Amino acid sequence: MSSMHPLVKVAIKYGLIGALISIVPFLTLYFSNISPVGNPSSVIVDFLLMLVFIFFANREFRDSKNEGKLRFWQGMSIGFILYCIIGFVYGAFVFIFIKSAGQPFFDMYIQQAAEGMKQVASTNPETISQEQLAQGLEELKNVTAVDLFFKALIGKLFLGLIVTPIVTIVLRK
Repeated sequence: MSSMHPLVKVAIKYGLIGALISIVPFLTLYFSNISPVGNPSSVIVDFLLMLVFIFFANREFRDSKNEGKLRFWQGMSIGFILYCIIGFVYGAFVFIFIKSAGQPFFDMYIQQAAEGMKQVASTNPETISQEQLAQGLEELKNVTAVDLFFKALIGKLFLGLIVTPIVTIVLRK
């Protein structure tokens, strides 16, 4: 790792730390009997964690490794590497955790997702028809660990894609 470019080193460091820390809210929700996948509060926590890690990675690179300068492409590259690492490590953790937790995890996820769908359908009946609700509830029964891996991965990548340009513009000099 010593011959690696400082930009990559910083991104990997913060990506791995961010991935490990992002697992804590997942476990906290799970052991509180709340499905951690697709939970609105976990999205807010994920957004804040992504913001913090992208900010500090870019700031460290700018201030310690690049003579106080940060070009837009550098910030975007750091962010891209970082949120890909967070997404893949977190997604792999979710996959392994779900595989080891087994059916109880799926039961909790399906129950809470079904309740959420029913609530949306009852508060906004013009948005979701009864047929769409029934189809969505039926599709929930076929969810796999791979589906939830991709849901976790895409969620992290999407948040990173939103946060990275904002942080980069703020820190650019």
